[in-house]
Amino acid sequence: MNWFDKRPFFRFLSALPVVIAAAGIALCPADALAKEKKKKKDKDKDKENDIVSLIPIPVGHGGGGIKIPQHDENGRLQMTFEIGSAFREDEVNLRMENLKIETFDALGNLDMVVEMPKSIMNLKTRVLTSVDPIQIERTDFKIIGGNVTFNTQTRYGTFKGPVRMLIFNRNEL
Repeated sequence: MNWFDKRPFFRFLSALPVVIAAAGIALCPADALAKEKKKKKDKDKDKENDIVSLIPIPVGHGGGGIKIPQHDENGRLQMTFEIGSAFREDEVNLRMENLKIETFDALGNLDMVVEMPKSIMNLKTRVLTSVDPIQIERTDFKIIGGNVTFNTQTRYGTFKGPVRMLIFNRNEL
């Protein structure tokens, strides 16, 4: 037995956080239960929209012919991923070939089509990168360019290579 165990005051201090936590739970059990339910609901919702859980490829293996829909919190289709072939390099990176991404507007109409012959997706940040030329097509424009990063959550992308853009229906602008 050391000097810490001989002093009752120190034993009380070491048990104080446990006593405070127990008192807090006992004083407001309804709030604690509501918070736990909300955390669980948010975690389940995140898991539903988590692309990592939707990709059925284990680390070190490949697959092909995969179509993954992405929905918003109201259940509306936001985008679909059609993957020709994929290889899961590790927990975070997925190498894909012949990727086609279709995005949809709030009414469910096709908004944009992104075609990437070769790309890598970081599954945690949900950012796609490609050094090969890709094609982005919408009703009013078509972009072909290389060295692309595309955030699938924000739908924001950047080109760092040569870019060619064709604008259709210029009179409507």
